[in-house]
Amino acid sequence: MDLADKIAKLRKQNGWSQEELAARLDISRQAVSKWESGASVPDLDKIIRMSNIFGVTTDYLLKDEPEKNISGNGVISDSAYAEHIYAEHAGTEHAYTEHAGAEPTYMEGSAAADYRETLKTRRISRAEAEYIVTLERKFAWRTALAVALLILSPVSLIVMSGLSEYGDGTVLEISEAVAGVSGFGIFMFLVPAGVMMLIRIGMQRSSYGLSGLEEERLILDYGVAEKLKEEKESFEGTYRNCTLTGIALCMFSVVPLVMAAFIMDGAEDNRSDLIYIFCTAALLIMVAAAVYLLIWSGSIHGNYDKLLQQGEYTVEKKEQNRKNGFFPGIYWCFVTAAYLGISLYFGNWDRSWIIWPVAGVLFAACMGIINTVTTKKSR
Repeated sequence: MDLADKIAKLRKQNGWSQEELAARLDISRQAVSKWESGASVPDLDKIIRMSNIFGVTTDYLLKDEPEKNISGNGVISDSAYAEHIYAEHAGTEHAYTEHAGAEPTYMEGSAAADYRETLKTRRISRAEAEYIVTLERKFAWRTALAVALLILSPVSLIVMSGLSEYGDGTVLEISEAVAGVSGFGIFMFLVPAGVMMLIRIGMQRSSYGLSGLEEERLILDYGVAEKLKEEKESFEGTYRNCTLTGIALCMFSVVPLVMAAFIMDGAEDNRSDLIYIFCTAALLIMVAAAVYLLIWSGSIHGNYDKLLQQGEYTVEKKEQNRKNGFFPGIYWCFVTAAYLGISLYFGNWDRSWIIWPVAGVLFAACMGIINTVTTKKSR
């Protein structure tokens, strides 16, 4: 049963006409009629509202209900939707499955092993694909913003401390107390805000069922792949422009400092020191903007690759991601801790930013080594 049939069924079960359901959703009757005929698909907000109105989960609305289909060798073809429990009993591997609306099925031995292997497969309907794309677009800009906030967090400390120390006799002069309170206050707001955003995004992706896309083998319903390819092609221009702009911003971020060094060569007054400080702040702002563009566009583009199982998310590489998924989270937590610790201890925010590009190159090298070792072991 697809989404269109479920909407019509739930509406009739509640005794509502199309007009009544439309009124509850603040839409037109024609929109409901198109949903039930399959001519269009409701957007994410409407799906969530319908799940609340009908008292069902979004998974129920978006996922096609499986039918029991057991082949001669006991392997259940729709096991991706089964609730499952594994147990070790007397040295024999068992699997117990229970399908919605079907009798429980008990397997053991090789059939159970085959069943467990097929559980890594997930079927994606058209409605679920649109749901995933919408959510990932929302999480993309939030993730990019969170990382940008972490990069921007020391700007207030740099500028305020500079104005306090070198702003004597100028209109930019501020007291040391004001500089400390305002600069450190902004820093302590941006860092927790960025970290909490990242944590919340991770929790929401898990609760929405998005965290397994990097590892699961996906089977797309008819027409879904073509639709995703069209959307990916239409986004290619934006992705390319954002990538080039982000790289350019990273490359040119050091230009203000280099120019200041040439212009102010030999000068030792407070004004020259202030110019260096403002150039350092400009560098961090440019890097933050570059990282925002790269993460935002890369996340959206990567999501299409996940669903289409292309690029870094082929079936073989997804298997590697499943085995090595623990490493990125641990690695980037240590990198973030090292960046903040070194920067706060030594106060060299104008230099410590180099940790990020170095960490990025080192991460690629580490993942390459881990994937090579994993591939050799699997063989």
